[in-house]
Parts: sequence; structure tokens; C-alpha cells
Amino acid sequence: VPTSGRTRKVPAYWTQDEEATLLQYLLSHKAEAGDTASFQKTTWHGAATHINAAFPNQRGGEKTTGVCKTKWTNLKATYNAVINIKKTSGFSWSDEHGVGITDAHGDTWDKYIK
Repeated sequence: VPTSGRTRKVPAYWTQDEEATLLQYLLSHKAEAGDTASFQKTTWHGAATHINAAFPNQRGGEKTTGVCKTKWTNLKATYNAVINIKKTSGFSWSDEHGVGITDAHGDTWDKYIK
């Protein structure tokens, strides 16, 4: 199999503690996001530096500014998906067990994902 000569970066692996640390850092710097709720590159650099200092023996790739920003984007998307599911008729939500989709919810789930 031919390769392009590029090497793949080792993907970052996030623990729950690292995610919580990222969220706490961003929360403590939310004023830097301004009215647009968009953090600037300096905030992402600070977040990466903070996480790398707090967790020197991380698994996976380094937590860079881009990795931190991508993690934030993914966490927001997951949060918004949960909020949307909680608002959808036919589903119930438990913070302990999640949405609890079973075969009995098949029709509701099919409608939701369309």
C-alpha cells in the first residue's frame, strides 16, 4: 500500500479529569470569549499549557491548542445533542444511565436521527 510519506500524529486521549480541567480552565477564562462566546488563540494556548502542566504523564498525543479547541467543540456538540434528546418527546433521560434507548424506542429514534 503506497503512503504519502506523511506520518500520522498520535491521537490525543482524554481522561475525565483532563476534560474537567479543560472545562474549569475555560470557565475561569470565559470573559476572554467576549460576546461571541468564541475563545481566542491565546486562551487555547493557555488551556493546552495548563493541561500539559497538570497532567505531565498523559496517554496519547500532546494536548495542543488545536487539540484543546477540537475537544471543546466536541464536548459542546455532545452537550447540545443531550439537550435536544431531553427535549424530544418519547425519550426519557437519566444523568446516571443516559437516554436508555431500547428496541421499544425504535420509531422515536428513527424519527429523531432523520
